[in-house]
Amino acid sequence: TSKITNYQDNKFVFIGHVDYEPNLLCLINCADMLKNINPNFRITVVGRCSRNAAAILDRHKNVDIHGFVDDPSLILSDGYAGLAIMTIGTGQQNKVLDYISCGVPPIVSSNVRTAYPGETPFLVADNFNEFQQSIKFLGIKDNRVNYMRRCF
Repeated sequence: TSKITNYQDNKFVFIGHVDYEPNLLCLINCADMLKNINPNFRITVVGRCSRNAAAILDRHKNVDIHGFVDDPSLILSDGYAGLAIMTIGTGQQNKVLDYISCGVPPIVSSNVRTAYPGETPFLVADNFNEFQQSIKFLGIKDNRVNYMRRCF
């Protein structure tokens, strides 16, 4: 559990190709919501990013883009939560699995949740209130540890 409980409480993480529109829209939406919850919350992004997408995200001062890295776990593993709040798109399962393998609890949209068969334990946030509640939930150590145990 040390990996799961050793995190930066203002660092949210995102992995994915930023030029893919569902990823870009997720980042914009999450950056706006996080800024409104706590101005100290930041998103650390790992993944390819064109100049155009970087310029769009540059308007969001709480987004830090690392680009492609050889070992994403070095950047992701101390994240408070991994973001996968997409309303459209495919292939989001890998993103969530990357977060779980790094010991980072995922917060997903119902669209991402339905990509998994059967009952999954994921925290689902389809709106601001659900997102805020998910963040608060993960702030309690026992909740965080038990949530990640259910994810494995």
